[in-house]
Amino acid sequence: MKKLLTLAITLIFAASVAAGEFPDISIKDLRAAIETKKVTVVDVNGTTSWRKARIPTAIDFATHKNDLAKVLPKDKSAMIVAYCSSPT
Repeated sequence: MKKLLTLAITLIFAASVAAGEFPDISIKDLRAAIETKKVTVVDVNGTTSWRKARIPTAIDFATHKNDLAKVLPKDKSAMIVAYCSSPT
């Protein structure tokens, strides 16, 4: 599980390089936010990928795309991190 989390976070970091218009989050800060339950993580890789491997607590976007507002925090200032495996 530790290797899986490290891989997933590495992918997030790689994707964040291409997502310049959004604020970056460090791996350390993301881990801390997950541990303290101060972040909602959204996996946009697709359900098959989500079932195989995901960051702990990540929501499968494909499953919830039609009711995403129901699974996201009501607080509009809450931290939400979305990730995928592609830099584009």
